[in-house]
Amino acid sequence: MNKVPFVVVYKKPKGRKYFLKTLYVTLEDIIDGNKRKPPIPHEFELIEIGWGTRFIKDYMEEYNITKIEDNE
Repeated sequence: MNKVPFVVVYKKPKGRKYFLKTLYVTLEDIIDGNKRKPPIPHEFELIEIGWGTRFIKDYMEEYNITKIEDNE
């Protein structure tokens, strides 16, 4: 069975650079503010979340991202 990832664009608190990460978890795990060990730390700003690999190319072009962080 192929899992469909969530593609998340985020920004660190004091930076201007955007980062892209693919996550194979539920949406609640990504956005839950009470989670002890979130896949993306709470202090990071979530910019966009997409469901499916088709968002990778779009987000990379839109936010000028060159590297993908992959969590399988």
